[in-house]
Amino acid sequence: MFDPIEDSMAALKKGGMVILVDDHTPGHPLGYLYTLSEHIQPEIINYMITQAKGLVCIALTKERAKFLNIPLMVNPYGEPGEKAFTVSVDYTKTSTGISAYERAETIQALLREESSPEDFKRPGHMFPLVAESRGLLDKKGIAEAAVDLAQFCDSSSLSGTFCEVLGKDGSIANMAELKKRAKEEGLKTVSMTQLYNYRKKTESLIERIGQFSFPTRYGMLHAIIYINQLDDSEYLVVVEGSVKGLSPIPLYMYAGNILGDLFVKSEKKGMSNLCRSLEELKKSGHGVLIYRNIRYPGNDSLQIKQTGTTGEIWDEVIIQKILKDIHVADVVVKDSVS
Repeated sequence: MFDPIEDSMAALKKGGMVILVDDHTPGHPLGYLYTLSEHIQPEIINYMITQAKGLVCIALTKERAKFLNIPLMVNPYGEPGEKAFTVSVDYTKTSTGISAYERAETIQALLREESSPEDFKRPGHMFPLVAESRGLLDKKGIAEAAVDLAQFCDSSSLSGTFCEVLGKDGSIANMAELKKRAKEEGLKTVSMTQLYNYRKKTESLIERIGQFSFPTRYGMLHAIIYINQLDDSEYLVVVEGSVKGLSPIPLYMYAGNILGDLFVKSEKKGMSNLCRSLEELKKSGHGVLIYRNIRYPGNDSLQIKQTGTTGEIWDEVIIQKILKDIHVADVVVKDSVS
């Protein structure tokens, strides 16, 4: 349905435009004409205005917006899914600021290292949006996608400029219209989901924060603690014996609350299964148990709650990255509660 992400990156690095599709929008996707901000020229702004016909915006990092003292239009800016618009700006050396030439000049000024807060009039005709610090890993929004895509292209500015694509009747262009326009105008298409998955594929996303050994009634166990950078969840990984080079390795997976499972006595199936798995792990002499620690809503600290069926969805990419880190290539998944 969409072009390979590498094709879009190649086009952007050459100064071209792509159609960036927000496929996380409820209802139907939103399409944007997108280019790297460092390539902005009046001709590109004019093309966006006349062909896409939406609102021309620029995505900035939090650090850049703070440096230029461009505050959010509404602070806090509302629901988590809403766009983080700042106050609009014009470069001080522009006249009205509305022409394609002057909007391009404002974008160029926003990117210049020597620019200062005093170089911009407020309000104006360019509309910056601020991206969350970790991009699409923090929030699936157009500003985050724009900055992430710029980063993939090794952009020095870490900024993208974009404009919503409207149909001929002025309504939001649907997917069929976006595909037709891309074909007619020779534009590559890329989706927000592609960008998110590309980050999951190419970045580590896990951080090993500690390891330790501890005594149990089954004997000494050796564990590693990981943080999942997608949602800050914690994983306790118990590794028994030498697993490097062996195939397949027994794998047990559980989701629960570590304090509850350690300190709350329970006859629930989840807890008994966990104990049995630890015992089997020790007896077999080799294997891995991955325990996802759940933080329950309304409390930032760990609550006491027993293991059981949580309804949490295991992220296969994160599990594979953990297994790769401990040099496990192939597993056979054993019975578990998750």
